[in-house]
Amino acid sequence: MEKPLIILATVVVSILAIIIFNLIRSSIERRKTIKKLRSLEWSREHKKINTSVYSSLPLPVRRYLQHVIRDGSEQIRFATIKQRGRFRSLSQPTWGALRAESNYTGTIPGMVWHAMISVSALMKTSAQLLYNDGVGSGYVKYMGVFTLFDPKGKEVSFALLARILMETVWFPTSLVPGGLLRWEPINDSSSKAILTNKGKSISAVFHFNEAGEVERVVTRDKYRDAETSYEREQCTMHCSAYKDFLGIKIPTHIRLEWNLEEQDFDYAEITVTDAIFE
Repeated sequence: MEKPLIILATVVVSILAIIIFNLIRSSIERRKTIKKLRSLEWSREHKKINTSVYSSLPLPVRRYLQHVIRDGSEQIRFATIKQRGRFRSLSQPTWGALRAESNYTGTIPGMVWHAMISVSALMKTSAQLLYNDGVGSGYVKYMGVFTLFDPKGKEVSFALLARILMETVWFPTSLVPGGLLRWEPINDSSSKAILTNKGKSISAVFHFNEAGEVERVVTRDKYRDAETSYEREQCTMHCSAYKDFLGIKIPTHIRLEWNLEEQDFDYAEITVTDAIFE
């Protein structure tokens, strides 16, 4: 009996070693990417927010920016948003516990999102999404080792750029119009933001409540993964529970849904546990 036990123990130890090695390697690569994005952002000139541009903005956008950005604030160069919540997908509709961290550049679209999703003790996945220099990519791995999904291509790049635009509510100085972003009026409670980067142009409609906060963001420029390809779908992000982080007010509760033809499908509920601005 000793020999089978030794073989089993060897196999288990080998699997654990592979898992640990891959987790460490992924962490090192992710930190290198974050360092590169941060360095690129620091190489650009940053100034205090020019509130004089507010006067040319649609009324709800002006009210929102005045509400969430303290006077005298500087442009956020780099944002780190730590999150907890739950997540699922259309192909895997069982909810899993989510722990994630998002990193964003403040003036040029850039993002690194890394998450651990746990459905059960034997069903744990790690996920990463990266948008840098106009290109999006990512992976989903079982136990951090076996690749389940490897998103890439133009649809992924468009989808991640749309995601960055929606999530600028977490670093709202990036919603002050500049060379890449512009606003178009719709009515007294909504406006359209259009973001262009590396030849890609996407948009989202921001809906504001009476307090001057973004209550939801809707885009038709996101793609979800289908069985054999990507499908363009409308996506809505609901925002609530605003809190102040160093003079910047952001929503700390987010709910995301696909607005499918047959029904809406909630796929993420996220609570912000910390926000770090540089």
